[in-house]
Amino acid sequence: MDIYKLIKKRRTIRKFKRDTIAYDLLLKFIDYARLSPSAMNNQPIRYMIIDDLDIGDKIFPFTHWAGSLNGAHSPAFNERPSAYILLLLDEKAAYAKFDIGAAAQSIQLMALHEGIGCCWMGAIDKDKIKNICNLPDEYKIIQLIALGYHAEKPFAVDVKDGSIKYYLDENG
Repeated sequence: MDIYKLIKKRRTIRKFKRDTIAYDLLLKFIDYARLSPSAMNNQPIRYMIIDDLDIGDKIFPFTHWAGSLNGAHSPAFNERPSAYILLLLDEKAAYAKFDIGAAAQSIQLMALHEGIGCCWMGAIDKDKIKNICNLPDEYKIIQLIALGYHAEKPFAVDVKDGSIKYYLDENG
């Protein structure tokens, strides 16, 4: 798929199949994120793969899904992600926050290319997740990317009233 079509096709996925994603594939996503632009090539982002469903289920209550839908589109137990990638910041690095978006976008585009859906999340309880994952103090959680094979097929809708709210059709 060409890059234009891939970018246009990318949508946030909030309902997943619980099928296992190969660990090598998750590593590949991180490798491509590592190749994303980095200010002064500082490489301040660290990544943590969480592909153990039990740990993922411990993290899930500390994530917030589709806030403007008031929880109406949160995944049910059997629709939860099968993996997560934590984007961590080495707080000693300069200009690091500029790098996060580029890395997260690379992960999402690579995942879509491989048929895997993502939800890029910042509305998470970072302290609780940091504790669950036993992260060292020098790393700060910036973002969490939930991953899994699609159990929904969202699509873009042209909006005439300028609304930025999520849209759900009659089937949710």
